[in-house]
Amino acid sequence: MAGRYILYGWRQTGSCAIEAALAEAGADFQLVPVSRATDENRGEAFTRINPRRQLPALTLPDGSHMAEGAAMLLHIADAFPARRLAPEPGSMARAHHDRWLLFFAVNVYEGELRKVRPDRYTTDAGGAAGMKAAADGYVRDHYLLFEQQLGEGPYVF
Repeated sequence: MAGRYILYGWRQTGSCAIEAALAEAGADFQLVPVSRATDENRGEAFTRINPRRQLPALTLPDGSHMAEGAAMLLHIADAFPARRLAPEPGSMARAHHDRWLLFFAVNVYEGELRKVRPDRYTTDAGGAAGMKAAADGYVRDHYLLFEQQLGEGPYVF
């Protein structure tokens, strides 16, 4: 794949996994810090890249943009198949891989966000502590489900 990837990210945004995958793939990429501390991700320039104003975001070599970390990881794995970052598309191993990737992206990651920033998930300022407590249990339950699948481990795949 010709061209360069541009990864827009910031600490504690999930961009670390995308950066690691791009590096493991041997992709030509540039990391562009977008400060959440200064709400740079809410500015007009970044909104054109990702209208949801969320990090990470990725510009593909063809100039198009994509969001959603799990989708980025799947794209990178498929764009660089020789690097074997994920099982072969269409295989049973890939089905299980994709299931757990999305399990963590949709359930655990979102739950962890509720633990870290409970105020963003309620309109009642007094309800943030209850939101955090509920998120603690929610995340714990999902880690327990994964641990049951892991069994003796140390790896699922």
